[in-house]
Amino acid sequence: MAIKVAVKDIPEKTNYVYGFQLGVNKLQDESLIDDHELSDHRNGVILVDGVKKRQGSSRFGSSSGSRVMGASPFYTSASSNNSWIIREGGTSLMYYNASNIPTAISGATMTTGKKTDFVMARDTLYVQNGTDPLTKVTISGGVPTATVFTALTTPVSLTVTPTGSTGSTAYSYRVSAFNSVGETLACVSVRITNGNATLSSSNYNALAWTAVANATGYVIYGRKGVADNGLGETKMSTVTTNSYNDQGQDNPSVVILPQEGNTTSGLSGSLLEYALSRLFIAGDATNPSRLYYSAGSTQIDDFSSAYGGGFVDVAKNDGDSISAIKFFQNHIIVFKHRSIWQFDFTSTGLPQLTLITNEVGCESGRSVRILNNDLWFITKKDGRARVYSLGNIQNYFSALRTTEQSLKISQGSYLDAVSLNYLSNAAAFYFRNLYILAVTQTGTTNNRCYVFDTRFNAWVGYWDGINPNALFSYLDSNGNEELYYCDETSGYIVKMFSGTDDNGTAVSWKLQTKNFNQQLFDQYKIYRNPIFWFKDVANGSITGYIINDGIFTSTPFNISPITSGIGAGFDIPGTFAAGDSLGAATTSANSDQPMEVITTKNYRSIKFELDDTNNASDFKFLGLSFRWTLLAGKPLPATNRIRV
Repeated sequence: MAIKVAVKDIPEKTNYVYGFQLGVNKLQDESLIDDHELSDHRNGVILVDGVKKRQGSSRFGSSSGSRVMGASPFYTSASSNNSWIIREGGTSLMYYNASNIPTAISGATMTTGKKTDFVMARDTLYVQNGTDPLTKVTISGGVPTATVFTALTTPVSLTVTPTGSTGSTAYSYRVSAFNSVGETLACVSVRITNGNATLSSSNYNALAWTAVANATGYVIYGRKGVADNGLGETKMSTVTTNSYNDQGQDNPSVVILPQEGNTTSGLSGSLLEYALSRLFIAGDATNPSRLYYSAGSTQIDDFSSAYGGGFVDVAKNDGDSISAIKFFQNHIIVFKHRSIWQFDFTSTGLPQLTLITNEVGCESGRSVRILNNDLWFITKKDGRARVYSLGNIQNYFSALRTTEQSLKISQGSYLDAVSLNYLSNAAAFYFRNLYILAVTQTGTTNNRCYVFDTRFNAWVGYWDGINPNALFSYLDSNGNEELYYCDETSGYIVKMFSGTDDNGTAVSWKLQTKNFNQQLFDQYKIYRNPIFWFKDVANGSITGYIINDGIFTSTPFNISPITSGIGAGFDIPGTFAAGDSLGAATTSANSDQPMEVITTKNYRSIKFELDDTNNASDFKFLGLSFRWTLLAGKPLPATNRIRV
């Protein structure tokens, strides 16, 4: 008697993935990441419903030199000619004229090849490059003009004469000269031992010295009751003549000391910030831990103590240097390479420093950007490049705390492969919800950008084909705001988000999905006929790959826009009435375009890669699907099995 056994077929299932809003994840194995994460993404952006290739870039105006080391917008309150782009120009500063040709700005000679930073304040653009003195650009005769300053000499021939009744009290004094930007060294101290113990209008110490040419005034430093060589004087007063009578009316400061260098030709720093109605400068090669601050109001570019300027040393001689300064939450945040500090003024106007953390610091001032309520920056942590943020953390009240933001792009060919030798050249900008961080991946110049989208709280992936040395936004006279970068490899400034190619070179797009194994890593399946869902296809021809068990097992397949009807035979006869056939494909760029790849694969996992290297490509990739059937009972191959 025959026995019939009914064996039920294992049902085929379909896996759908809509959108990739979670971005790239390089931290976890590509088989364990979320279906909506990507294992790699080159030159793309994330959309709420899918992904697409990033926009291109185009050169702005004419070129000058072989590398642009800095540029900035410059706006003034003038009713006309109030919008400019100013750039580093080798031995000079340059502006773009009406024909967008870089034109030298008269009045200042600059050292070539130096990173140049800019900041605007009070209708003036201030410029620093770490070597040349502080330079300021204003508009004169309808065009930008630069101003530099001539250094003053230190006062000499100081005399101190007790007047009235003398006594046996010691006093010592020093005098410095100042102009509109800085202060000289103070002269050698002069000490007396026969001063009156109580000074008054009739018993006082008369000071006199030789006038200094072009000086605006003088700062008096003094100390009472010394019995040594007269060191330790602090600020007492400011005068505009070359004499001063100490009648006891001015008590020596407890914190303001004489300058340690002559700043009357302007400070030489590499870091520049405008905040609290003052200028702040750091990056002085001779004082790498020093933060300078100017006086306020009309004396904004005066760093002398005469009107309230000064400096503080941030953990001086700790083997570290200041790498960035940024205004944040009404404080100046001072970054060193291995620590972060907060600088402010007390209610009485005295400077004060507070340590935030000595766990991490910052490697590049150009990487520090405000993202909504936090500061983001590049740092070197445990010998590797990382992106951190500084801000308020819930349940920690107003305390500022650091958080690593780059975990998902930290591994493999992403941040772990960044060149640490050139991390100080990293540059970033926050524009259109994107934190764009340019770093040196290979070679000696910035050649890769890692991009974070705050709308999705996700890393988009990386962009290449562009070489930003610095980035800035510019609002033109028509009210259009665009993002530009200074090119590392040419003399051009480049406009981003422009066109579909990079100055005529195709933008190469690549997307890799996760490795799908249906959470059955040890089971074989039949994978069949993946379908890729596109929309808004204007141009492009996409090459796809199917990757099984981590190996490229198929020849590439091509996905092209549908531009004509498919024709007779597409529909099964009798399925639709005459005139109702669905076989005709649309030519509309806005239509859905699912593209099916006819293939059958027997493997444990499947992964997909899509590439596009066309100049004028434009499309949106919304998602994919694939069918799979479990091959129950199919054993692993002998090479994967061990008998114990």
